[in-house]
Amino acid sequence: MKRFLIVPTLTVMLACGPTEPRIPDISGLWSFTASVANPTISWSCEGNGIFNITQTGETFAGSYELKSAACTTPSGTVNLGLTAGALSQGTINDQRVTFSDDRGCNYGGELIGSPPNKMSGNASCLLTLGSAAASFTGTWQANH
Repeated sequence: MKRFLIVPTLTVMLACGPTEPRIPDISGLWSFTASVANPTISWSCEGNGIFNITQTGETFAGSYELKSAACTTPSGTVNLGLTAGALSQGTINDQRVTFSDDRGCNYGGELIGSPPNKMSGNASCLLTLGSAAASFTGTWQANH
């Protein structure tokens, strides 16, 4: 009498079947730095602080707290006096991350590590300077 092992074989096949891609977890506190510039008006700005990210699946939002933010201009250094704000429109696609802040900056970059312990990339900002707005571009990075 021949016996077939259909049930165990089927169980192994189902257990080894295709799986959904794993979404990296970036929730929590991240220490960040950002540097942007506008060569046309000879301004460069730097800031650092903390991102606090709350993630739901492939999307996230959160807040930031600036420890320092200042711009170097032809007239000298301008302290931006920013203290805190919101992060929004965050998405994670594989190892790519994009998000915005409430001051007019958009960020795009790559997650590094498994699990991610660093992210970095490019930033573009439309910043209000007095009564005028100016475009800035640069880089950012954050460590978990």
